[in-house]
Amino acid sequence: MKKILCAVIFVLCISNVQAIVTIKGSGNISCGTYLKEKEIKPTEHYVTRSWIMGFLSGTAAANSIDILKNIDVNAVEGAVTKYCQENPLQDVYDATVDVYFQLKKRMK
Repeated sequence: MKKILCAVIFVLCISNVQAIVTIKGSGNISCGTYLKEKEIKPTEHYVTRSWIMGFLSGTAAANSIDILKNIDVNAVEGAVTKYCQENPLQDVYDATVDVYFQLKKRMK
């Protein structure tokens, strides 16, 4: 079931179609909230960081692409933070999808 869900999310992402699924958990908070949370709510920030890594791991597993090989959580967090600083009105889901494609591109 997880693989099917991740595959559906991945297909929606690569087709540049607005997601027609509801994102639950930390993925639906704004980038602005993510950046503020990082500063003043470290416990909540770690929950969001876990959501990001779970999304990336699940999407990679569903697509049999080892995008996280030799990539640590701090590198991913840095990329999400950069995206969020540049796009504060977007959400963590958008940032995570952007990082997914950056990591996928590095594999070529």
